[in-house]
Amino acid sequence: MKILVADDKEEERYLAETLLKGNGYDVVSATNGAEALEKLRAEGFDMIISDILMPVMDGYQFCRECKGNKKLRNIPFVFYTAEYIEEGDENLALRMEVDRFIRKPIESEEFVKLIQGVFRDVEEAKKKPVVAGMKILIVEDNEDSRNLLMKQLRAYGHEIAAAADGAEALEQALAQPPDIIVSDIMMPKMDGYQLCQECKQNDKLKDIPFVFYTATYTKEEDEKLALSLGANTFIRKPSEPDVLAQMLSEIVEKAKSGALAPPKVVPLKPSLFLTKYNKRIVAKLEEKMVQLEVEITERKQAEAVLRESEERYRDLFENASDLVQSVAPDGHFLYVNRAWREILGYSEEEVANLTLWDIIHPDSIPHCQEIFQKVISGEAVSNIEAIFVAKDGKLVSVEGNANCRFKGGEVVGARGIFHDITERKQMEEVQERLNQYLQAKVSELETFSYGIAHDLRSPLVSIEGFSSLLRDDIQNQKMERVQEDFRLLESGVRRMQQFLNRTLEYSRAGQLLKQTKNVSFGEIVEEVITEFAEQVRSIGATVSLAEKFPRVYADRTRIRQVLTNLIQNSINYRDKTRPLKIEIGYRLSEDKAVFFVRDNGLGIDASETEKVFALFYRGTADGEGSGAGLAIVKRIIEAHGGRIWVESQPGKGTTMCLALPQQNGTNKGGNNGKD
Repeated sequence: MKILVADDKEEERYLAETLLKGNGYDVVSATNGAEALEKLRAEGFDMIISDILMPVMDGYQFCRECKGNKKLRNIPFVFYTAEYIEEGDENLALRMEVDRFIRKPIESEEFVKLIQGVFRDVEEAKKKPVVAGMKILIVEDNEDSRNLLMKQLRAYGHEIAAAADGAEALEQALAQPPDIIVSDIMMPKMDGYQLCQECKQNDKLKDIPFVFYTATYTKEEDEKLALSLGANTFIRKPSEPDVLAQMLSEIVEKAKSGALAPPKVVPLKPSLFLTKYNKRIVAKLEEKMVQLEVEITERKQAEAVLRESEERYRDLFENASDLVQSVAPDGHFLYVNRAWREILGYSEEEVANLTLWDIIHPDSIPHCQEIFQKVISGEAVSNIEAIFVAKDGKLVSVEGNANCRFKGGEVVGARGIFHDITERKQMEEVQERLNQYLQAKVSELETFSYGIAHDLRSPLVSIEGFSSLLRDDIQNQKMERVQEDFRLLESGVRRMQQFLNRTLEYSRAGQLLKQTKNVSFGEIVEEVITEFAEQVRSIGATVSLAEKFPRVYADRTRIRQVLTNLIQNSINYRDKTRPLKIEIGYRLSEDKAVFFVRDNGLGIDASETEKVFALFYRGTADGEGSGAGLAIVKRIIEAHGGRIWVESQPGKGTTMCLALPQQNGTNKGGNNGKD
């Protein structure tokens, strides 16, 4: 058997779970009615055991939700509580059709026996045959009692009609005669005694079985008068639903088969009937007066307990550390607790003029609107995540649950309890960024390792091969080839030395030298162009420069290295079908000068623009390039507090942009003069 236990107190919940699991039951737990309801909708259960006083959705509301649901209402429901122990609380629970009301504390063995007893009662009820399809007229002036009895009998497949007094019942019975009439006694306009007498004196109704079902007239004299008027039986409330249904079925079956003994109607003269009738009424009124006095006393006591409970709940609500809110269907706040006001920074007066959508971040509004519609439609929603916006603009991440609030059967709002998880979210974001950073570094290290292995392998293979040839040539005395072997070995060693120098240069590129100062960018450009003059002429290229360049705060040697790399790349990746054009210029942007080296070469695909700065990345132009140049350039620029990026399209050339800081107070117009 699978049992769902709903209790907000961890130690009580754990105790119940332990006892039930120890007796072979499968147990699932929940901390409140809303959470329990979600689990009921998702899984099948054979019994529900619930506390009454719980947050979000209490036991009474949870029970109403279950009994109002076709799929859940037949699951045995047990209240297990220490908070609600007054007689009135138990009566209310039983009127809600709960199967058992267990008070805490209780001995472990007794608790398990009671639970086992509920299962036995359910199984026994299933075995008792009940005739379905009867037309039953219920006559009861108390609306709650009338609705409860109708619900109980409809569960057995009967067609139910109801009336609030004898006069209304008589009119209905004459219009549509039922199979049986079940009537209370004390009612306005026409009571049960009068109704029974009217039915038994009417040719159309006299053969319809008449049953008295009362909690008010319970004396032996009351029963004698009822039977003398023609009633078939006299049942005292309360009666178990299956027992009552079984009794009514037997009476109707006997009536239909002719086996029902005719009622022993005692003919009474009107004066004698009135004497007996008035005697029972007066006796009942006297009893009622005494009962009312007791009820008034009990009601005052109950009101005192209720006030104490309300004060306890109000204190719990106001001092809760979570954000608690109640929202009307139009979105206005009905009430919020102290923690809500303190965390979001609003006063009570300001809350009165707010709506739910005023404090929810725009990114969360569509999601929250969907949830809000579900809640005010009666659905409890858990594990809600949203972002609230405090009065000062601070973002508050929250998670929690929400459920619908009813009053008189009408929706009055949505109640939510949320926990501030801002710090947790911030830590998760930091962790995510750290993971991304570490992943990028690992990827960079993998690329770095692969590049080293790749660039070292080629000269090592060459050295190994020519060493073997050199050994053979010396052994064979082929001295004319020994010199060539030595030359090729030296070439391999030089390649390794160049590679190690590039790697060392890359590792040091992020460290600024002590020569960082205010320098003329224009002068550095002229020096670099002079170095390339012969190579530029040999390939028929042209270079154009801006008239002036601003001064920058930089390491002169490193900036020369940057420009040398960029110009060499323009030459290496030129389009050989047309003359190469190189343009070097700048523009100013806030506290940085943005320099550019632009060419009309082959260009770079958009998917490659970020890869070009990776160590050992090589383009495809004749296999040229070491794969370290732009990686070194990027580290140098970033070490200066600057930034480098690519603007390029295949076939339309490439522009390399450098943003470098200017020293405060320098002439932004600059000049090409000496430092």
